[in-house]
Order: sequence, then structure tokens, then C-alpha cells
Amino acid sequence: MRRVRNLGISRSPKETRARKSAVPQRNSGGATGARRPGNGTDEPDDAAAPTAVPRRLVERRERIEDAALRRFVQAPVEQVAMSDIARDARCSLQTIYNDYGDKDGLLRRCLARWVARFMGRIVKSLQSDVPYREQERRAIWQSRD
Repeated sequence: MRRVRNLGISRSPKETRARKSAVPQRNSGGATGARRPGNGTDEPDDAAAPTAVPRRLVERRERIEDAALRRFVQAPVEQVAMSDIARDARCSLQTIYNDYGDKDGLLRRCLARWVARFMGRIVKSLQSDVPYREQERRAIWQSRD
């Protein structure tokens, strides 16, 4: 018999399995779509539609990624502690793990952000009316920042 926490109810493993199988599974929408609550139509649920990311979430991720980049520049990745990044970013360690999964996920996101910023600066410098040699020089100097 297995005792259910804080209720004082005892159930056998067989009863527990039967109870779990009787619980209805949530419909994920899928190809058929889910009914909207209240309107009684078969229109797909709009919950899966993309929404804007809240500004505070964007700012928090920028803080985390900036702090991580600073740390990764100062020391090898293996020597950077996630707790140091969390302290620099003024957030909890759990927040970083929730957003990025692990140190590799954070590193991948930081590198993607750095490359995007770098490529944007290169493209911007190449789109000017300046002669090609000067554009080349600017592009090289842009990469050093």
C-alpha cells in the first residue's frame, strides 16, 4: 500500500495506475484545433499564435547574455561559473537554467547574438558610399570591437 501525502489515504499500486489512466489528457490542439471556450465554434485556438515577448523578459535576457559574454571573454568557458553570471546579471541561477537550459545553451545564444551584431555592423559599413578599400578597412576594424 502506498500512502498519499498529507491525506492519510492509502492506495494500492493497482488503484494508483487505474486512477492515472482515468485522468483525461489535455488536448494540445494539433491539426484538428481546439474549441475556444465559450463560443462553441470549431475555430482553432489562438493560444498557439505568436505573441510579443514582454519587454522585461527581453531586458532580462540581454542582461544575462551581456554578463555571460563579459565572463566568457575574461576566462575559459569551463572556468566560468553560472552563479557568477547570475550575480552579474542580477537574477537567480534558476532563471538562467529556465531560459537557456545549461551553460552550453547560454554560450550558443551569446555567440548567436554576437555574430548577429557583428554581421549587422559589417553590412552597415559595406552599404555606405565610401570606396571599397575604406569599406574593407572599416569592416576589419568593426570586427575588432
